[in-house]
Amino acid sequence: MPNIPPELALPIPANIAFQTGPLLLGNLFSYGLLGVLCMQVYIYRISFSRDQLSLKLLVWVIFSVDIIIASLSTIDGWNTFGSGWGDLSVLAPINWRTAVLPILSGLVSFCVHVFFCWRMWVLRAFYVVPVVIFMASLAQWGLACFCGIYSLELGIERISELEPFVLACLGVASFCDLLITVTMIQILFQSGSESAFKGTTSLTDKGIRLIVETGMAVCAIALLELVLFIIFPGNNIRYIPFLMLSKMDSITLLAILNSRSWTMSPPVLETLTAELWDNRPPPSDHLNTIEESLYIFNGRA
Repeated sequence: MPNIPPELALPIPANIAFQTGPLLLGNLFSYGLLGVLCMQVYIYRISFSRDQLSLKLLVWVIFSVDIIIASLSTIDGWNTFGSGWGDLSVLAPINWRTAVLPILSGLVSFCVHVFFCWRMWVLRAFYVVPVVIFMASLAQWGLACFCGIYSLELGIERISELEPFVLACLGVASFCDLLITVTMIQILFQSGSESAFKGTTSLTDKGIRLIVETGMAVCAIALLELVLFIIFPGNNIRYIPFLMLSKMDSITLLAILNSRSWTMSPPVLETLTAELWDNRPPPSDHLNTIEESLYIFNGRA
């Protein structure tokens, strides 16, 4: 505990637990999700080493950004619960580490949203929904950058002035996550219903379950952060879902990429991965043809 003269010591606020506790819990939950993300990245690295360069770069970029986010939040946690223990003044200032966290978190969300826009275009070759999601996600990242940078100028005393922009950022991010989930479920459902092979229907059912489980989890965390910010504007409870959100976005992307191992044995995986994840928009029956071929190769048709 730092040696602070009694006359300079700040009074302990009544809600001190709601100022410091969420920072601790948010970091702990974030570390757990980071462990899951590390495992997903490891599985991707050993299973899909022949993916196109753009996919591999996307994976490593978002993974690196999540490591940076975890490192910066850990430094702030150490300053609060370690070197600054007992010094309430460490809770007051907004430093550059705090300001850059929403920028990096918004970047991860934007990258994941762009990935799903690309998948929609490849799978169904339609543009309206992907363009809407792309523009909305770009707007949320821009709002996150504005809030992070401008918070340094405002300081803790005037931080409430950013409330409308924070609400808009969280609301747009939640809208993107929800729209992606609904659209991907619709695409997979249509692919399964159009196929004459039972195996393909089973495969798309698994894909739908994965999209629902991961997509709705991300939506729930984003909405939780929005609700907590509205209900508890005077404390840091919102930091719990905030520090978790970028990891959940990244885990969702890696889970989708790694789910390809469901559909094929290793020899078929090596030969058909490139075709499944090509950049060119397919014909209307292209997806079903590949899926049905996979089941024929694996003796499941």
